[in-house]
Amino acid sequence: MSNRYDEPLTSQFLRNFLHRMEDAGNSRDVDRLVELCTEDITLDDLTEGDVLKGRDELREFLQGIYGALPDDFAFEVIGEPYLTLDGSGAAARWRGVGTKPSSLPSGSAEERVLFESAEFYEFRAGLLSKWFLIFRDRNWMDRLG
Repeated sequence: MSNRYDEPLTSQFLRNFLHRMEDAGNSRDVDRLVELCTEDITLDDLTEGDVLKGRDELREFLQGIYGALPDDFAFEVIGEPYLTLDGSGAAARWRGVGTKPSSLPSGSAEERVLFESAEFYEFRAGLLSKWFLIFRDRNWMDRLG
């Protein structure tokens, strides 16, 4: 991981950044999340093998995800984030939870939708420049319908 053009990351910076990321994600305002990233952001979904480059591709990807999520879906960091020993990168575990209305007749139970991920980050000038995702269940989006 490279953060060679900046000061080493601190736990305070990381906690603040992840709080902003969580707020942006839960607001469903894609632009708020994209603004936390460099113009040349790379998102590497290691679960699926997809790589997105740049804010425009990231924005399109996020719009697709938010369009499929239940209205009550919420993201949260699980536990404490991690910093690399040299302060050049970070990692965090995330959880997303919501309910999907059942396609069964009225009065049927709703289905709970859950994902967990491990995410690894590199920063440049205080913005996210590389984002690596690993999902615990690669098929979690399939349950959204």
